[in-house]
Amino acid sequence: MQILAVRIAGPAGLHARPAADLVSCALSFRCTIILETPKGSCSCKDMFAVLGLDVCQGDEATIICSGADEKEAAEALMKLSFLAAERREG
Repeated sequence: MQILAVRIAGPAGLHARPAADLVSCALSFRCTIILETPKGSCSCKDMFAVLGLDVCQGDEATIICSGADEKEAAEALMKLSFLAAERREG
């Protein structure tokens, strides 16, 4: 399991383009990728669920990658420009 502590850095939060970029990145991996926020949690592979969390700039969240290619997924997610991410032990 790979755990990322993230802060949403993009001015639009996780709306429209950033959410689409997150989902697109997540869909390129086989592992399960979950976004957890104080407002709830969802699969990063579900665009409507990600948008439904209404994540704003400055919000803190956790992304959990679990499965066959979890390390590669975590590395790719850490490179998304609208996420200020750091890896946690998990």
